Amino acid sequence: MDGIFLRYHYDKMESVLGEDLKFQLHLKKCGIVPSDIPSPSKDFQTLFNEYIVKSQISTIVDILYEMNKSKYETLANDMTNTWNSLIDDCKKQVRNKLAKIQKFAFFKANSAYVKFEEISTSIQLASYNLSLGDSNDLFYDEREFLETINKGCSERILICGDAGIGKTFHSLKLLYLWACKNELLQDYLVLYVNLGDIQSNDSFESVLFNTNFSKDSPITKQLLAYYLSEQCKDKKRRILLLLDGADELKFKNSYFNSIINGDKRLKVDFSVIVWSRKWRIKSIMHTFDSCFEIKGFSTVQLLEFFQNYFNETNIDNTSKATSKQTEENDDSARTTNYKSNRKSKILWNFLNVEKKHIIELCKNPLFACLTAGIWDEKQNKIHNNESSIYKEAVEVLFSIKGLSINHPNYKKFYDQCSKLAFENLLFNTPIVINDIQLDSELFAGIIIPLDERQENKEEINKYKFIHFLFQEYFTAQYIIEQFNNEMNDNNDYSNNSISMIIRDFKNLFLLKNVLIFIREINDRIFSEIAKIRDDTFLVLESEEIYKLIRCRPNVINLKNISLSTVTWKTIIYIYNANITDINFKYVKFQFQQLLNLCSEHLKNSLKVLKIQYVADEEEEDLCTIENTIENLLKLEILHLKDVPFKKSINSPIELVSVLLIDFQMNNCNIRCFGNDKINFTCPNIKRIDLTRNDFNGKFN
Repeated sequence: MDGIFLRYHYDKMESVLGEDLKFQLHLKKCGIVPSDIPSPSKDFQTLFNEYIVKSQISTIVDILYEMNKSKYETLANDMTNTWNSLIDDCKKQVRNKLAKIQKFAFFKANSAYVKFEEISTSIQLASYNLSLGDSNDLFYDEREFLETINKGCSERILICGDAGIGKTFHSLKLLYLWACKNELLQDYLVLYVNLGDIQSNDSFESVLFNTNFSKDSPITKQLLAYYLSEQCKDKKRRILLLLDGADELKFKNSYFNSIINGDKRLKVDFSVIVWSRKWRIKSIMHTFDSCFEIKGFSTVQLLEFFQNYFNETNIDNTSKATSKQTEENDDSARTTNYKSNRKSKILWNFLNVEKKHIIELCKNPLFACLTAGIWDEKQNKIHNNESSIYKEAVEVLFSIKGLSINHPNYKKFYDQCSKLAFENLLFNTPIVINDIQLDSELFAGIIIPLDERQENKEEINKYKFIHFLFQEYFTAQYIIEQFNNEMNDNNDYSNNSISMIIRDFKNLFLLKNVLIFIREINDRIFSEIAKIRDDTFLVLESEEIYKLIRCRPNVINLKNISLSTVTWKTIIYIYNANITDINFKYVKFQFQQLLNLCSEHLKNSLKVLKIQYVADEEEEDLCTIENTIENLLKLEILHLKDVPFKKSINSPIELVSVLLIDFQMNNCNIRCFGNDKINFTCPNIKRIDLTRNDFNGKFN
């Protein structure tokens, strides 16, 4: 491997040592060149290839220093400092890449390029405690986080987060701080790879070289391979790999996959930071020294991002504070530090007054960028939900290429894009673009080519979506369209129908965001999917249940999820029956089973029970309420709304409780006439509300 290192310096060596007699005599003295070779040799290339290249680097460097002349010492220093030269050139490559990047790959193609530092915004990062399954210790600045590596605290670091939360942006921010700010990790060579871009099983060294060095770089692939190998004896070597998109790596036998999995058979001493969606990498999280979770933008960071997006550079420093102390300040104080006529201020005020839920969505950096872009393009207009943002983004992109929503080819290209997204996501079918699709300029930038420097030239005509969330959005549109066609045709479902495909698809978790889009866009189709797949709600809400079990608050608030009896039993068991308040809104569960479990396990703790909407097909019996109030010894408040009960009361209902102070049953389908009664033996009752029922009987 030393030969590779020496070949890298061949041109300099030939220039300085070409016909140098003194050098050749030293080579003979050290036994590198046979003594019978005539000196001086005029054929330096032969001398190099046959003898010098086979010697040790340290031997050649020692000879140069021993010759004790400035030109030899300069060459020896250059060879000794090859590691630093490698770092310097890699930094130069990074600076060139980040000097001109797309602010976002959408909107205003003539002004979409900016310097990375102009759009750079910090995001929240939380340390993740594997034993507790919890995240805490927020970092508001990447410099704090990098200190953990600089101090040698961690060799393998995992950073997880959902799609669009800023994983790629965060990885580029670390690269930027290393290459452009020269603040931390200055004795490291930092190599970046987006693993989702790897479309052929090229060698480890080839991928790293092609990603981090340009064709005109003086650094050779062979030199990089030398420093990546275990044969490298340079004591200065310290390498940090930034591996983004680990959840999108397609090759299980890839060397990168072995690094991510912490394969102990690998004889490498690289530090590594891996970015991935949590659900993809959860099973190997324990192999990392440290784990972090990206939390997206804080309020202050989101505001700073909008300022950066609109290139509002002359901003008071006070509006850019991102420390923990600033985070604790009042929100209103944070948003008044700069001129009210700036676009960011106008957008912020609009969202804060009319679209507060969009502000929460914008904590996701991708969504924040889409929102700012659409706001800019649509002349200060924006819609309500997440799917509409993507819909408008597509409309803007298509319109830039001359395809307005009323254009005859709009739906054609839209449908083609949706089909490509669906087939690639569910079946891993390569996205290959035909001539007709090329005429749309790759669907107005929504689909982009793979890296043109892939060594496998068969990959050159293949493409990918600009971001995974756009692919998921188009996949949702395709599934909706196909379901509508099936339902309208009223035909029996064939094996290749969309219904059967969804029914038989093994990894429904892969479609989590697709299902979220479908639920927003078309609730009828979503209901059909839920009928086909019982695990639909489980896929969508498992994270919420996980957080509930993880945090263990005494007050349980759940909304818009499916809750199985088994899950509810698990929650009660984990909480050790210490639940005081339950508030369910649009939660799908077995009503009778839930009340029975509460009566059995929470009779000495539950004080508040509020339930709105039960989707059970069978109507409930009012005797259930009678028994529940009797069994829950600590119950003070019982609110039931939109819970269907049997209409008639067959016999008087006796509600007995010393502690009950508030009882409500609204729109619960109960009817009571004549002498049929609900009797309250509740000495401390303060409120009884039976409105929105056909109730003409009596209660005492």
